[in-house]
Amino acid sequence: MPSNRTKGKTTFTVELPTPVIEAFRRFAKSRGETLSFALEVALRRHMAYPPPPPAPPALPPLPDADPNQPAFPVGDTPPPARPRKRGK
Repeated sequence: MPSNRTKGKTTFTVELPTPVIEAFRRFAKSRGETLSFALEVALRRHMAYPPPPPAPPALPPLPDADPNQPAFPVGDTPPPARPRKRGK
């Protein structure tokens, strides 16, 4: 692993497809920029204007409901009474 030789800088290693890296190198060279500068600008722009987050996965379909049955089971006994609040 390379050592950090510049104060305030950190090495950041990622694996990307070779064609993407080659295209990025050509892009930076055509603009007269270093790879690190072009990558920093791209990362800052992406963080400032991020794409929308991916949509959550679809939920499984609900089972077919019988229209003659209540949505929730109805018990024979009423719910327990709530205790009364005490006055001051």
